[in-house]
Amino acid sequence: MSLANIPQEEWTAFKANVRQQVGQIIIPMDVNPGMVKAILAQIDTLHTNIRMEYSDLEGKKEYLEILIREVERSSIEGSNELARKKAATVAVQNYPGANGQVVNLYDYQRRVLERYNFLKGILDVLFSKQNRLITVNGILKLEQGTMPYDVQG
Repeated sequence: MSLANIPQEEWTAFKANVRQQVGQIIIPMDVNPGMVKAILAQIDTLHTNIRMEYSDLEGKKEYLEILIREVERSSIEGSNELARKKAATVAVQNYPGANGQVVNLYDYQRRVLERYNFLKGILDVLFSKQNRLITVNGILKLEQGTMPYDVQG
């Protein structure tokens, strides 16, 4: 099931789980190359999962934007500007969904955007952690290259 459609309680649990996983990705001060590889693997696993969900929400976000515009434009009725805007808004708020349910597309759009933005923020944090690790790894390589040779006299 898409993150766009899960109940709020499940979404809250999902967010808490993701925050916990991101919080467990710690870059220690005394990192070594093996640790860098392990942390990058952690980041990669989480990034892959989050990115797939993000892509799904991105598609739903774009679909909703187009659908709302279409419903608004096709529902413009009334004798004046205010009446036409109200008719378009009411049509979006009372969109016929599956199984005869009425869906407020504005509410659905807000839910999708909130979830989309959360995942976007998580991806930004993961990207930032990955960049710091790459920088640290480069520094480790530089340090290794400048170590004095063990010369026995």
